[in-house]
Amino acid sequence: MRLPNIIRQVEARQRMKSYFLDATAVLLFCAAMLNLLSAAGSAPVLNQPDALLQLNDKLALSNRWVLVLKAAFELFVSRLLLMEKNPWKKLGWMAWLATNLLIYRIVIWWLGAANFSDCVGNLIDWFTLSPRLLCALSTVLLALMFAGSYGLLLLNWLTERTPAKTEWVAGVGQQHV
Repeated sequence: MRLPNIIRQVEARQRMKSYFLDATAVLLFCAAMLNLLSAAGSAPVLNQPDALLQLNDKLALSNRWVLVLKAAFELFVSRLLLMEKNPWKKLGWMAWLATNLLIYRIVIWWLGAANFSDCVGNLIDWFTLSPRLLCALSTVLLALMFAGSYGLLLLNWLTERTPAKTEWVAGVGQQHV
């Protein structure tokens, strides 16, 4: 392979990573705004204890506060994705958020809790989306964020690691420098 082709491939990967991170930041910002709008709603389910966090009396948060906390973390990671220069930090925070959201969804599903998208309340009426469609859409976006963040972390690790430098030492053979 010629050097210009390698350079073009590296530049293409960097552009792909940049587009993915920027798009994820925008989606996280939009999701945070929708969660905050939902939390401000009047749906009765918002005042009920969260299905996961009601297991511990000290952490019994209402669904409303779970949405507010989720929005805060989404805004935090969205800001990091747009402002941080270090790609490892960007991908690390995105992987952290995606992992936590995925674990939360799996545990909620395992507990047999009601569809969490029902908490969106009147917001669903504004978009004329069924709760199942909204849940499916958010699950697909979460899966893309999860796979994308870990995939790009792996790609970063594979492309940035350098093999150990060795040199030939007379009479001894190869030595690590």
